[in-house]
This record gives sequence, C-alpha cells and structure tokens, in this order.
Amino acid sequence: MPTFCQTTFCAAWRNRDAIGWTLEVGLSGMVGQLRRTALPDDPAPRRVVADVWLVAVDYQVNLARFFGFERDFGLKGELYAGQGLGNYSGGILQSLDAVTWKAIRTKGGWIEGFVYLTPTVHSHTGIFIDNPDDNDITALANTLFGRTYNSAIYSTLIWDVDKAWRVAFEAIYRKPEYKDPTATGRLPNEGFGFHTQLQWAFGN
Repeated sequence: MPTFCQTTFCAAWRNRDAIGWTLEVGLSGMVGQLRRTALPDDPAPRRVVADVWLVAVDYQVNLARFFGFERDFGLKGELYAGQGLGNYSGGILQSLDAVTWKAIRTKGGWIEGFVYLTPTVHSHTGIFIDNPDDNDITALANTLFGRTYNSAIYSTLIWDVDKAWRVAFEAIYRKPEYKDPTATGRLPNEGFGFHTQLQWAFGN
C-alpha cells in the first residue's frame, strides 16, 4: 500500500515577441512509503515499510524562438534520482527487491530533440537511461527480477491530421541488462521495436 506526498515547481521564460514559451524548467519531488505484507500462508510472515523519495529536474527549450526561425525545433529532457520508484516507471519498474523487500535506489533520465517539419508534421528523437543500484538488487534465476540497467534510442514521426486525429510511427531500440546473467540465465536482452498510433480525440 503506497502513501505519497509530491510537489512540482515550474519556471518559464519567453522572448518578448515569441508566441508561447521559449524555455521552461521544472523541479519536482516526492516522499512517501510503501508497505508490503506477506501472504497469510507464507511460512515466514513479515511486514516491511520502505521509504520512497524522488528528486527530478526537467526542461524544454524551443531553439527556433531563440534564433527567430519559422519552424519550431528544440530540446527537452529530464534527470531524476530516488528510490522505490517502480510505481512511477523508475528503477525499471522495480520498487522493492524481490528477496530483501528493501527499496531499490535508481537514477536516470532522458533527452529528446524535436523538430516541426510542417505545422502538423513533427519528429521526435531521443534516448533514455534507467540505472538502478546493483547493490540493492538480488539476482533470481528464471525470473524477470534482477533488472539492473535499461536504455533505449527512439525516433517518432507524428502527423496531427486535425484537432481530432493523429497518426504516428515509432522505431525504438532497447537494451535491458540483468544482475549475474551467467548464473541466472538472464543474459542481456536487446532488440528493435516498431509501433504505430492512430489517435482520435473528442470533445473540446
């Protein structure tokens, strides 16, 4: 059972003649606890309360508005550190170690470049890394536990047909790694993925 408190602060700046923000920087944080209790039929019943925390900084900069170009392009990204972040897609979706039930510390981030080729067609290319602390993770054979590193490179092309319809295509290359791969049989796994999207938004 999770109990959390979080807060976010954002500052933005724009050129006097620009439409929309030129630079945005955000700072966010979260503290809380995770409670885990063994099942009633567990031969060694136990209850663990683990502290959870997160500190993150994110940014977005539209370089086109800095230099006066017509088509928007720029960078966006985030850096974070914390522990017990599986519920927030951190720690490669691992909050507590499978054996010790202690919170897993992790750090990572992502950076993305974007460019609007036309007012309705835009491309986004980036990389992300999620790097849990190996000392907090126990390797288990023949399971999905013990993930110690995850990275990916992706590129997405999006066409906003109108206010209601969007069509997109993405290519991505992922590489997760596991603790003690030889002993557990969980060798590094990697491969390409291809995704399509058809989105219909209704309402205002």
